[in-house]
Amino acid sequence: MVLNSSMLNQFCPLCSRNNTLVAESQIGFIEFKVEPSMVVCADMLECVLGPLHGAKGPREPRGEGGKESESNKKFKIRKPWIACLGDNKKIWKEQATKDAEARAQQEASEETPHTDIPTVTEE
Repeated sequence: MVLNSSMLNQFCPLCSRNNTLVAESQIGFIEFKVEPSMVVCADMLECVLGPLHGAKGPREPRGEGGKESESNKKFKIRKPWIACLGDNKKIWKEQATKDAEARAQQEASEETPHTDIPTVTEE
């Protein structure tokens, strides 16, 4: 079975080079899929690794009343992807701005009548 572009666009709108705003799509993907997924993964790792880290590491000093403070209970992991995602999103936002300017210029040039066609005037 051979798929033509109209059949493919019905299933995958990002496959259209003419209609897809790639930069905006990437920004949306990062904001609505990647960042939330990474937050959940980090939370899960902290919950899983926290007890393991606490069992092997030294006992944390107890707060008032002999209870561990909330900050001592929570094991934290480094999250180096936060800076990477921020940089990536910044680059895509700059590209989105450039793309919007290019589209605006293209639309303006399409709306402007061409003046290079000579007109005939009656004398």
